[in-house]
Amino acid sequence: MRTSIATVSLSGTLTEKLTAAARAGFDGVEIFENDLLASPLAPREIRARCADLGLTVDLYQPMRDVEAVPAKLFARNLRRARHKFTLMREL
Repeated sequence: MRTSIATVSLSGTLTEKLTAAARAGFDGVEIFENDLLASPLAPREIRARCADLGLTVDLYQPMRDVEAVPAKLFARNLRRARHKFTLMREL
């Protein structure tokens, strides 16, 4: 069985959170978008840092409330989603 923890449930910077998750014995992490945005590391660097620590990036939840919105907002959400898919490939 694999274990994973969301970075939102840990305190500190993203680098500190990743280190704490690895030291606690987790196999992977879910990266909270605010942690990613606040980090000075690029997504590729975060992926490399996780690999160095023996962690996998199991989840990334960049968007909420995408659907059930007015048409213009939904179109904007879809454009945003396309950008997030590119970012997820880097993670």
